[in-house]
Amino acid sequence: MLWGQGKCWIAPLADDMVSFKSEPISLSDEFYRQQGRSPDIEDKGIYNEGPHLQKINGKYVLTWSNYDTRDPRYQICYAASDSIYGPYIAPKDNRVTRPSERYFGTGHASMAKHGDGWVLCYHRLIDPARSLLRETCISKVRFNAGGVPAVDVEKWL
Repeated sequence: MLWGQGKCWIAPLADDMVSFKSEPISLSDEFYRQQGRSPDIEDKGIYNEGPHLQKINGKYVLTWSNYDTRDPRYQICYAASDSIYGPYIAPKDNRVTRPSERYFGTGHASMAKHGDGWVLCYHRLIDPARSLLRETCISKVRFNAGGVPAVDVEKWL
């Protein structure tokens, strides 16, 4: 099971599917350490909410939202690991959704296999100047030669 507001937690479920098989592990603590910060002091600029995990081309790819929905920097970030339990390496520029002059508030994402490729399902603000109303979008994920995911939020399916 994967969850977390303020911290990203993971734990295997027991056979009853309601209790944990082992103690939860914080995956986001490593993101703080990579930036020379203490994981004991939560920073929405490093990790906020909405984790999602997929295994893509032999790597575990973890996505999440950082900052706050009302913040223009609110975006989808990623880190990768060889193990489901980490450590996850978050590159310095780990933004998945490319900057846009028109679309803001891209968050709460999930990746899914679609045909020969991958798509990102996420929300964005409909009219950030007037409200926090959101719309759901699906866009293609492009991976560079190093496996870095990128999504152009100006293009959707």
